[in-house]
Amino acid sequence: MMQRYPLTLRNFLLSFILGLAVGHAAAQEAHGSVAQAVTQVVRSQLNAFAEDDAETAFKLSTASTRQLIGTPDGLLSVIKHKFTPIYRHRKAMFSEPEIINRSALQIVHLTDADNLVWIAIYQVEQEADGIWRVDGCQLFETRSMSI
Repeated sequence: MMQRYPLTLRNFLLSFILGLAVGHAAAQEAHGSVAQAVTQVVRSQLNAFAEDDAETAFKLSTASTRQLIGTPDGLLSVIKHKFTPIYRHRKAMFSEPEIINRSALQIVHLTDADNLVWIAIYQVEQEADGIWRVDGCQLFETRSMSI
């Protein structure tokens, strides 16, 4: 009878450890899919701006941003005049997004036509429908040049 107890305890511990490992793997996979969704919405909006596709860029924005800006053409106009490196960039390099609950920060290093490097920090929100959308962006000029 004494042998059954250690065997049962060993089985319990083994099951517990396997459960933790599976749970950790599932959490990493879930984080990975969320990170992909965040990066993809920013990449899609950058592509929409590059193609002058105001409608798509507008749809990729949060409801609060759409309400603030008003129209797809209004958004494109703001980007053209105040965020030129976002509107016309040669290269975009994405960092791993930082995700906290239903919000994320996505950092993108943009190289403009003059080879100047800019840092764009996107705020991305998961809305009630479960879709990740761009809520805003801060743009910072660096003293770096791309080669």
